[in-house]
Amino acid sequence: MQPSKKPYIILTDDDLDDLLLFQLALKDISKDYTLTYFQNGQLLLDHLKDTEELPHCLFLDQNMPIKGGLEALREIRKEPRFAGLPIAIYSTSNEKTNVATTLANGADLYITKPSDIKQLKK
Repeated sequence: MQPSKKPYIILTDDDLDDLLLFQLALKDISKDYTLTYFQNGQLLLDHLKDTEELPHCLFLDQNMPIKGGLEALREIRKEPRFAGLPIAIYSTSNEKTNVATTLANGADLYITKPSDIKQLKK
């Protein structure tokens, strides 16, 4: 990972409302960051293959069209280049089996999407 002056975050989520909530929460926490957004796991994977600069952290929605978060997570974790990349699954589901499966496949954190911005900022 190349050093960057400000945090570089990637959010992969097909829900534009969730993107807007995420952006609002980030703006309240810090003005000094870069956020890149992808609507599915395949677009994310294509981007990661074509870039030298890796994000400081990656948020993956679990359920997306074309390629979901779990599929993308598995592919990312197969690549040694991404071994140190912090990945959080960011999902509406809070089922214990989903949490356990994603953590077993290399996610560093599982976040259930909150319904309000205060919870998201925490």
